[in-house]
Amino acid sequence: MIIFDITFRHLSVLAQREPDVRLGVTSEGPGEFTIDLPWCSITFTDRRTAGA
Repeated sequence: MIIFDITFRHLSVLAQREPDVRLGVTSEGPGEFTIDLPWCSITFTDRRTAGA
C-alpha cells in the first residue's frame, strides 16, 4: 500500500508540473486496475480481491 500511495503523490506532482500530460485509469477486473501514462502503463493487483 505504501508504493501505491507514493505513486499517486508522484502523479499529482507530475500533473501540476506538466498540465499537458494525460493520465488514464482503467479497471481490469476485481482488485486490478491500470494507470496509463504517456510513456508506460502500471498495473496494480490486490491479490486478496482478485482471488489469486
